[in-house]
Amino acid sequence: MKNINRVVSIVSKALEVLHWVGAASMLVLLFCSIFSREWMNRFLTDNVFAAESGDVSTYGFSLSLLNADSTVNMASLRIFAIGAFLTFILMAMIFRNVYLIVKTAHGKSWFSKGCTPFQKDIVRMVREIGIFSIGIPVLGLIFTIIAQLVSGADHVEISVNFNSIIMGILVLCLTQVFTYGEKLEEDTKGLI
Repeated sequence: MKNINRVVSIVSKALEVLHWVGAASMLVLLFCSIFSREWMNRFLTDNVFAAESGDVSTYGFSLSLLNADSTVNMASLRIFAIGAFLTFILMAMIFRNVYLIVKTAHGKSWFSKGCTPFQKDIVRMVREIGIFSIGIPVLGLIFTIIAQLVSGADHVEISVNFNSIIMGILVLCLTQVFTYGEKLEEDTKGLI
């Protein structure tokens, strides 16, 4: 069990860092599309979309960035960068919470209250994971609608991943179990 917790800690921290890097790269993409549009258009059409269809996607939010004349639609690019930035932040927070849950349950975080999974902070972090999991496809749907309004229906395909919503609902239900376990643990500490 100790090896599994170590692997989960390492993988969740690595994925958290990668998602923060992804969020930062989306900010760079957004700023480059605003302040150096010609260079960005030339770079993307020559290097990135040279043999591709121009479709970009992240966690169910996908857009086609190429116009009919094979230039990059900068409005779609900016919308994608903002949506992907927010999505990467939510995913980074999910992996951050997974890392902290493992550390807190083993009494290795600064706010840990012993070696038990039934703590108020763990219940809060599990609840946040559920909320963030539901928020990702909702965010994708919102940005898909915005992209349809701004850049036209020919650039946008609505695709919402309902698996993430179902997982988020299941995680929110799991928080009820952890809340009950936390109350039971407080009651048993009071009896001893």
